[in-house]
Amino acid sequence: MVSERNMNKILCSTGALIGRPNGRDYRLLLPLAEQLSCDGLEFMMYSSWYEETKELLAELAKAYGVDLLVENVVCSCKTPMEHLAELTEEYPEVHFVFDTKMAEFHRQLTLLYGEEYAWLWKDDHIRHYHVNDYAGGYLDWSSLRTLPIGSGQIDFERFFGYVRRTGYQGTYTVEATAFRADGSVDIEMLNGQFRLIASFL
Repeated sequence: MVSERNMNKILCSTGALIGRPNGRDYRLLLPLAEQLSCDGLEFMMYSSWYEETKELLAELAKAYGVDLLVENVVCSCKTPMEHLAELTEEYPEVHFVFDTKMAEFHRQLTLLYGEEYAWLWKDDHIRHYHVNDYAGGYLDWSSLRTLPIGSGQIDFERFFGYVRRTGYQGTYTVEATAFRADGSVDIEMLNGQFRLIASFL
């Protein structure tokens, strides 16, 4: 879920900061966030937190409109782009998160740049981007890791050039896993990602 769009804001997924090695402890978010040079956080909800939903709800979400977005996640039935097209036919007002890693996993990232799927931006369906790299083959499940930009094979210069040409003025989220095996977080890597994305924009 993403709230109202802002002009080229760069967010960090909380899933990049906390995971099993640091106990998925959401109380770590505040001290970690204070070290990040991004514009905000995208909150990832773990199933282990469901019983604490009341404590985790942000009052801001109630005060502002929240747009429910469908993501082009990996799938074993058809392809993400086929699903986006089918959803749009059924629900013409549907909005999407477009994830670069998920698209490249299915070898569909270049479809984003073609005329066949230009309706995604012409009709304002894409409302948010997840920008992550991928270093694997077609449907290579063993390589389905969330990598920082520059650690894989995606041509991000082409990607951001395309997005700029569409006139997109929304938000981007970095999801690259930054927590180490000992639970510590690579803040320097994440801040480097934010700077890199800002240079593309």
